Amino acid sequence: MVSGKLFSHFSYSALGHLHRPQEALGPTIRYSGSPLPYSFSEVHEKSVTMVEIDTLGECQVRTIPIEVGRRVMTVEGTMEELLSRQPDGRDQEVFVRAIVTDPGTVLDAKARLSQRYPNVVEVNLRPGGDVDSGSGLGATGERHRTPHDATLEFWEEVEQSEPDARTVELLTGAVGDALQEVAV
Repeated sequence: MVSGKLFSHFSYSALGHLHRPQEALGPTIRYSGSPLPYSFSEVHEKSVTMVEIDTLGECQVRTIPIEVGRRVMTVEGTMEELLSRQPDGRDQEVFVRAIVTDPGTVLDAKARLSQRYPNVVEVNLRPGGDVDSGSGLGATGERHRTPHDATLEFWEEVEQSEPDARTVELLTGAVGDALQEVAV
């Protein structure tokens, strides 16, 4: 933490850029924000900051909204839902993150989605929607899982079905081989 007193001798302090413009300790101590979206969380308006300092060191600070080249958008649904959505024009102009919720394996998701959303840059496969963040290991009170158990649970969560006997055999062999390599 830095004391605001450090900035008291300056007319204006530019603190770099967080992705959203914001004041830190008043209108003359601030973050400018980024002029372009760098993640899919940045759906807010973009801007630049105009700072005018007179000969006495007095500041006038203005935020000027700007248009960005391509905005960002997230779409979510099954492949069928995503591919059959009616275009609204915006879909063709923005960078798209697609969250695909089909149960089971989805092949060639990005290639298929690119035909509908030409600027799809990220595809997340999430059967059943958002992944439950409470299912990880290590929290107090959670049962201990062997690597074998964790692998089978992961398969069931991703595929939304239990693996057949041959898949169990292959997964068990892969986990055993990986554990032996770590032990060497």
